[in-house]
Amino acid sequence: MELEFYFGPPRDAVDSSKSVTVEHALIEGESYTALPLMDADVSAGPGAESGSQEIDGLIAFRSDWLSSANISASDACIVRVRGGSMLPRLRDGDLALIDRSRRTIRNGAVYAFTDIDEQLRIKRLDRPDEKTLILHSDNPDNPSELRRGLDINRVIIHGQLVWSCQSWG
Repeated sequence: MELEFYFGPPRDAVDSSKSVTVEHALIEGESYTALPLMDADVSAGPGAESGSQEIDGLIAFRSDWLSSANISASDACIVRVRGGSMLPRLRDGDLALIDRSRRTIRNGAVYAFTDIDEQLRIKRLDRPDEKTLILHSDNPDNPSELRRGLDINRVIIHGQLVWSCQSWG
């Protein structure tokens, strides 16, 4: 399977030779779709390096659940959460399913994004007006952050959190 996962500034051209192959399996009469677990960490803190951007594995989801949640497998990926600023919702080591087709900010929703320092992050976002973006942590020990003016254009939204799985170990 050849798949490229890219977090970064918009690209000028898309290489049409790169294609996404979605894996499907039938297990005991139920259809499952395997989504890529990326070698990329999103920081629930000050920022994280993106990793190698390669597939680290596959995680299967019931195809009917993906469909009922309006999640297209070709637009979905799973990343690891690092840090504690999104506690209690997201913990260090959790897996987060990101829908890359959902990049328009809905106030109060959680998004994976590249911040102004080019670090990958995951936060609850609010856009009260065209000149302000607020990055909220769920953990009350971490203050909200503001992005104003031209800095708003430097924040690149990669997708919305649509599912997570907590790590207990």
